Amino acid sequence: MNYYQMVFGGVILILNVKNIQSECEQIIENHKFIAKCYDSDLREVNALQQKDLYSELRVIDGTLEKLRKNAFEYPRLTTLKLIENGIENIESRAFSNIPSLIYLDLSKNQLESLPSRMFESNAQLRILNMSRNSICNIEHDTFIRSSNLIKLNLQNNLLTSIKKYIIEPLTQLEYLNLVNLFLYGNNIEVLPPNLFRFLRNLQILSLEDNQITDLSTDLFKNSRESKLTNLHLSNNRISKLNPQMFKYLTSLKELSLTGNPITHIEPGSFDNLIHLSTLTLNQNSLKELTSNMFSKLIELNKLRISDNGVTNIEPGAFNSFHGEYPDETSHILNLDLSKNNLTHLSYSMFAPLTRLLTLDLTFSSVKTMDLNVFEPMGDTLQTLDLSGNQIEELNLGIFDCLENVNFLGLNRNLLKTLPGELFKNMVFLESLGLSENMLKTIPMTQLFNIPRLLEVKLDQNQLINLPPEVFEGEDCKVKRLHVYGNKLTYLDKKFLERSQIKHIRFGGNPWQCACLNEIMNDVYRLNVQIINPEFYFDGGNPACVVTKNNTCIRETYLAEDLFKRYQSVKHLKYFNVGFFTWYT
Repeated sequence: MNYYQMVFGGVILILNVKNIQSECEQIIENHKFIAKCYDSDLREVNALQQKDLYSELRVIDGTLEKLRKNAFEYPRLTTLKLIENGIENIESRAFSNIPSLIYLDLSKNQLESLPSRMFESNAQLRILNMSRNSICNIEHDTFIRSSNLIKLNLQNNLLTSIKKYIIEPLTQLEYLNLVNLFLYGNNIEVLPPNLFRFLRNLQILSLEDNQITDLSTDLFKNSRESKLTNLHLSNNRISKLNPQMFKYLTSLKELSLTGNPITHIEPGSFDNLIHLSTLTLNQNSLKELTSNMFSKLIELNKLRISDNGVTNIEPGAFNSFHGEYPDETSHILNLDLSKNNLTHLSYSMFAPLTRLLTLDLTFSSVKTMDLNVFEPMGDTLQTLDLSGNQIEELNLGIFDCLENVNFLGLNRNLLKTLPGELFKNMVFLESLGLSENMLKTIPMTQLFNIPRLLEVKLDQNQLINLPPEVFEGEDCKVKRLHVYGNKLTYLDKKFLERSQIKHIRFGGNPWQCACLNEIMNDVYRLNVQIINPEFYFDGGNPACVVTKNNTCIRETYLAEDLFKRYQSVKHLKYFNVGFFTWYT
């Protein structure tokens, strides 16, 4: 049969399928014939003609309900997708007549159990997806002769345990090829000792969203040749870690323990994880990070300890040791300590993090900091976020060592003033966040005269004036300015013209209408873009306050009174004409 005959045969196939009231079609992808039956009432999978053509069959959102013995008669089929068909029962050897099957997807059905010898004739099967069913029982010989599986997905079922006899059929060969095992989203409480003992080629093991309370010290015993690189244990019920849990996982690169009630990590728990690059401990109950806690993790790049309630970090907590010698250039590049209770940040906490690139300390109750707190990471740090804390004052010099930082977040603190030369040494700073503080004024200095600074956010402070000098100067390159929700009633004449600002967000201020008129003229004349204009000129909020003489009075003493009047307008009836709003 030549190519054109095969295509013609496909057309006949479509007509025959239609005759049995099924919505199926034939497509050709990469010279492979695929039958697609979406939202069909196909109940008999062997109803399709010319079965020897097909390498893939997709029946999705159908009504198959049950698969009987020898249910498929497609000798060349390598891929079978039976997704969301309401399948409740599969008989043994249902797939016996498709020996070339490589990929099988049975996800989103209603299976409760898997029969004996389910894949006995499918020795080539490599990827098996049975996620999002209701599987609670797997027979001891379900996976007999399935030793070529490289990916097994059983996530989001109702399994309460994984018995060794389920895994044992997969270990008959000397070198098992199972690579990815997904068991998350079940109700597994206990993992038997030695369960993964012979899975020497297992690389990814996903056990999130179960009910696991402990890991047996023998769970991975004798797996010294283990290739496991990713272990996911998030959202279980593990309360403590000990040195035996991960003893044999020397190839592990990523370990996730988010969302457990871990209160204690015994010394040495991570000592054998010498190749670990990412450790995630978010949303636990750790209160203290102890000295040398991560010292043997010599390849650790990312450390996440967010949302724990940590109140204390002992000196040396981030020490790193090579042999018996401390490594003063710890490999940690990204550190997340957000949502903790670190009221004071000291120099000793962060030594020797001399390679750090990003530091997240958002919403960590920080009030005060040592003047030299950031010195250990001064040469490398690029992102520093201190937003959402309780910082009232920043001492001059605290950021002097951070020449390479390009993002600095200070939003949602309690800052009332800023030293005039606070950011002078931050020559690579590109984005500065100061929104939601209590700033009333900006120093009449070239505070933002930083050669690479492009964006400044000052939204929702209490500013009553913006000195034009702040955005002037040869090195001031600020292009985006956010001053939404302050108490500004005017801008100095030629404020925009004297700056390089090309984008501005300025709604939510009690502008004098006459002053706003001047600002808008400058905006149009200089081709400055208004950021989020739809939230300002939508007719739903007042744009400005009309003064008696309708002239722009550039005096700050009017700010409080105009602000009160502006706020009162929000609660009265008003109407819009252009961008002006009068209250009645």
